[in-house]
Amino acid sequence: MVKSKLRFRVPGGLGNQLFAYFCALYAAQKIDSAIELDFSSVDRSHYTSTIPLLSMDFPHSLLNIKDGSLESKVVHPKVFRIKNFFTKAIRNQRSNVFLPGFDTREYVDEFLERDALNNKGCLTVEGYFGDFSFYNAVDSASRVVSLKNPSRQFSTLKAEFSSLPCAAVHHRLGDFLGLSESVGLLSKDFYETAFDLSRKLGITRFKIFTNDLSGSQEIFFKWGFNLKELQWIDSNILSDPLENLLLMGSSNILVSSNSTFSFWAGKLASEICTNIYYPAEFRRDGFSEVKNIPSSWIPIKSSWITVGSQ
Repeated sequence: MVKSKLRFRVPGGLGNQLFAYFCALYAAQKIDSAIELDFSSVDRSHYTSTIPLLSMDFPHSLLNIKDGSLESKVVHPKVFRIKNFFTKAIRNQRSNVFLPGFDTREYVDEFLERDALNNKGCLTVEGYFGDFSFYNAVDSASRVVSLKNPSRQFSTLKAEFSSLPCAAVHHRLGDFLGLSESVGLLSKDFYETAFDLSRKLGITRFKIFTNDLSGSQEIFFKWGFNLKELQWIDSNILSDPLENLLLMGSSNILVSSNSTFSFWAGKLASEICTNIYYPAEFRRDGFSEVKNIPSSWIPIKSSWITVGSQ
């Protein structure tokens, strides 16, 4: 085994965590060395129990976990400032930050060949790595995403999805409400187009996955959708984000939002999911995009709304 070691700092929500995970796994297989996953920088305001990626059953032989719990210790402010100062100093000396647009497989390969293989210590790697080519490049066994301990409710809903045709629809609100001018909130036109295409394929049942139940119900009501066709699934029904993601992919049709969460639901979808609709423009401001989207997915023109004018 090569002695070089990398620490991947895992960011954001589950979608971003999966991109970092598969990039780390790709790097581990590329340089034939164990990789450390560091969850200390995850935005934990999203979660009340554990980090979603840790619900996954992944190969521990290649990956080590650092700070994977939600527990925290209270320390004296002076001690915290000193520790934070030295942590930043060490991080700046031994870190490589991949900025959006420069975090694709091409740039990671260059980094691995230039720095990782020749480094004697530990390099910290940061980035979003929004490129499905990392997933495509790992071995087939490593591309399997399964739950360690699936809940009874997940198993029941998955069986229901398999027996009755339906479309899973991701309606991302929550934190996106404050990012309507940058990330963007998809409008009625986008969802109406996706619903019409789904109905042409015989779909009359739509399962809405959302992180804001009351807000989502209010919006679809204002938009004039047939509420008899809709059923909402939120954290009160399935609390584990990974279960929600995998359940979305077990539907016949998936309507993705401009969120890495539902993009991964599409990428990991079962064979029963024959049509995946997604917003052609990932962000309203064009700041970043997801690379190497499967050619079989069907783009729908992105149209945006402003908070307060749904």
